[in-house]
Amino acid sequence: YLMKSNGLYYRPEQTGEDIKPDIWISEYFEIIAETNDGDGFGWGLLIRWWDRDGRMHEWSIPKRMVHGEGKDIAGDLEDAGLNCSIAATRLLRQLIASVRTIIRLRCVDRAGWHRTDDGHAFILPGGFTIGGGRRSVVFQSSRATVGREFTPGGTLADWQKQVAAYAVGNSRLALFLSAAFAGPLLDIMGEQSG
Repeated sequence: YLMKSNGLYYRPEQTGEDIKPDIWISEYFEIIAETNDGDGFGWGLLIRWWDRDGRMHEWSIPKRMVHGEGKDIAGDLEDAGLNCSIAATRLLRQLIASVRTIIRLRCVDRAGWHRTDDGHAFILPGGFTIGGGRRSVVFQSSRATVGREFTPGGTLADWQKQVAAYAVGNSRLALFLSAAFAGPLLDIMGEQSG
């Protein structure tokens, strides 16, 4: 395999006088780390790429997916802006299955608080991570686009005007709004969860 500035290629074995051209597999991406759940299961490969609009994407691809339909991996990458060859999906799966890195990250498959060697980390549904252990844990899903439904939908000013304003003098609403912020703030305040 070769990673060039314009993408990933497979170089076929050259035999005889026939020179076989490199096979284009996908646009350029970076391999960041191998992932696992900390107990030796749930292995994956964390990759990063930029779509045609310049937005960065990351996906921790579960390695178990390479044994399913190859179009699932390539299709999700396409959906998130990484162009892949239809004819070379088997080669893409083979690379994901065989690549090894020295960098290892812990993967989790659910949002919430997680304990890491570097401290606690709170993972939001879209994969955004906060807390002391945020650099050693990554969200792993069978979909590259997971969490898009949890993206911000407005501004702070909109939230203050359309939601928070109704909590003034309304103790129940103030309590429930506060509860929504409790999870991410527990570690910052040095409090236990539970």
